[in-house]
Amino acid sequence: MFLKKCKFIDYQIFIQNAFSFDTEFKLPKAEDKLILGCNGMSFKAGSETIGKSEIKMKAPFEVKRQQSNLATNFDVHFQHSNTIKSSESFTRFFSNYDDTKTTFALESMTSNEKSWYYNAIGFYSKYDTFPGKINVSVDIKSDDGTVIQTWNYVKCKPSEIEVILEEDKDIVDRVIFECAGTNITSGESFVKRRVGYTSDLLTEDEIAKTFRLHFSGGNLNKKITYENLLRFSTFEYVSANSGTTVFGFWIDALSSEKMLPMYKDLEYYFSSSAAQAPIDLEVELLTEGRGSTFTPIFKHCKIILVDPQMEIVNGERRLVDRIAFGCTDFIIKYHDSR
Repeated sequence: MFLKKCKFIDYQIFIQNAFSFDTEFKLPKAEDKLILGCNGMSFKAGSETIGKSEIKMKAPFEVKRQQSNLATNFDVHFQHSNTIKSSESFTRFFSNYDDTKTTFALESMTSNEKSWYYNAIGFYSKYDTFPGKINVSVDIKSDDGTVIQTWNYVKCKPSEIEVILEEDKDIVDRVIFECAGTNITSGESFVKRRVGYTSDLLTEDEIAKTFRLHFSGGNLNKKITYENLLRFSTFEYVSANSGTTVFGFWIDALSSEKMLPMYKDLEYYFSSSAAQAPIDLEVELLTEGRGSTFTPIFKHCKIILVDPQMEIVNGERRLVDRIAFGCTDFIIKYHDSR
């Protein structure tokens, strides 16, 4: 296949940090993608190829994970005024998360050691326009610590915050940042010679492992709390009727007698046959020692869908109740553990 008169349109990178304990992030992974636009394309069948004399770049090399010169990890640096906060505990970095805007996404395992980060995204997510005070740089590094490239983003704000728990995985927070501009530099870190740089790699007991839900307001005369839930995920969409953003939240629970109190509450307070008064819903994320990290809070929520499904859970077919809530607002309550 021959592509003619091509130009580079876009460049993207996805990289995942490695962790020493047993999680899905155990193996480092980095991928970069070049997107080209061309004016023409043709095909030829058989063994004809471009001659070696026309190839100006080195021959493909065999990719081996143990090679120390491959990109295997990354650091993130946040600059606000004259203050710089650095972290190497983020688990994933996605460049160009939205092709129509200057965006990127960061994922991390939810931890009570990221107080400064949760405070910042909670504060700046309230801005409708760029606050013009957050610059973020991501150093892509090899095993031996060499900086391969640095993605520099200027005037950024958090545009979307998701909290995700999948079965047998860690609780992950994904924040999508929208920025006024970006550029890429090669071989030079944002933080020169690691000045003022401190490591914040997480330990096992600092990471959120479980969660519980708190319902309040509406027709409830007191706060109701539920535990023993299977998984959850957040979402948002634009309502076709009003054009406004609706913040949503899925919860999954194994259908069992243990969940009967929740089913009774759903029937009495939240079912479509009842006059639903909007409620507030808090998702409390807990470490192994039952310490809180931060709490996503959904305001003025109503059930929009109940969808029981048969799924494979721990190798067995089980009935899983999926319940979706639609809400008018989403905020984060931060818990300072120090």
